Amino acid sequence: MNAENLTEKPPMDQDSLVEASTGYEGGMLQQEFLFVEGKLYVYSDRMVKADKLGGEIVKLGEISKEDSYNYPDEEFEAAHIPVGTAVYEAEDEIVISYDMINYRIFMEFTP
Repeated sequence: MNAENLTEKPPMDQDSLVEASTGYEGGMLQQEFLFVEGKLYVYSDRMVKADKLGGEIVKLGEISKEDSYNYPDEEFEAAHIPVGTAVYEAEDEIVISYDMINYRIFMEFTP
């Protein structure tokens, strides 16, 4: 193999084009999911500042398993959320936060 071949890219098929356009590998879930209190939740694309949550923020637990290829189906299992991330309930909302300032709001999801 010569040096020119090392920089060549393989031809793209239709699946590769889809992967490139979404930024996710084929078969990978494309949103953040978590399973808590017997229910599956998906990130709602909404965030709120801590001072806007109102009421008490209760820590439910931490993400203990991450699998981005299958819907979570065990308590505190997630897709695209790192292990160790805390999960909270605030005003009947399920939320996570990476910085304790901004909270990502999740909504119940049925696949």
